[in-house]
Amino acid sequence: MDKHLAVINGTQVLDVLVQPGDDDVGRSRRLGLPNEFLLSRRDGLPFGENEDIYGLVRDGEKLYASAPATVGIDREREPRRRAR
Repeated sequence: MDKHLAVINGTQVLDVLVQPGDDDVGRSRRLGLPNEFLLSRRDGLPFGENEDIYGLVRDGEKLYASAPATVGIDREREPRRRAR
């Protein structure tokens, strides 16, 4: 049995059918989203890239599509500090 989800991508709301065995890459391609986009619940914790979310979501649930964030400091670009 398919589950209907609403995927929110900025200002777009997309209707998605989820089937057992679907992963994020397959859903992203069907929705026309870049493969690197992640799906998450409102709490912001993304589902794994190859995770089968069929058993984790409820029919009619809202998910959010977002680009992954880069976290941390790029040591190559950080200004050098003078030794004292």
